[in-house]
Amino acid sequence: MCAVSLLKDEAYRWWTTLTQMVRPECQTWEFFLSEFKKKYVGALYIEERRREFLYLRQGRLTVTEYEREFVRLNKYATEIVPTDEERCKRFEQGLHADIRMYLTAMHIRELSVLVETAHSLERIKEEEQSRRQKGQQKRSQSQYQGQSSAS
Repeated sequence: MCAVSLLKDEAYRWWTTLTQMVRPECQTWEFFLSEFKKKYVGALYIEERRREFLYLRQGRLTVTEYEREFVRLNKYATEIVPTDEERCKRFEQGLHADIRMYLTAMHIRELSVLVETAHSLERIKEEEQSRRQKGQQKRSQSQYQGQSSAS
């Protein structure tokens, strides 16, 4: 009833028409979901999301952004990664190689723990890059100052 109250216009008319042909005791949440998906979420759409999931890689995304996309698309690929262990393996496969290398050795098979560990590794990597950049800037400044005093 709550979901039906959110339907508007054509979707509401579709549902009221459908329920006139179905006994009230058969009008369950599962029935609603099944019929709604048949009507509004086509097989082509689901296949495209499944393909997106299969080819999802972290790329330029942060671990947080990658996780968000992974979770969003995972619901279309539940038969591909039905267990937490398989979801973890799939999540690892899409991460940057330097993060994946550490995680694979850890054999983490709980997605929330895997994601948190990936966040930590990403933070460490960013801190190291920041330290290197500061070191390079200091070296460049000292070289510039050395050249200025020699002139």
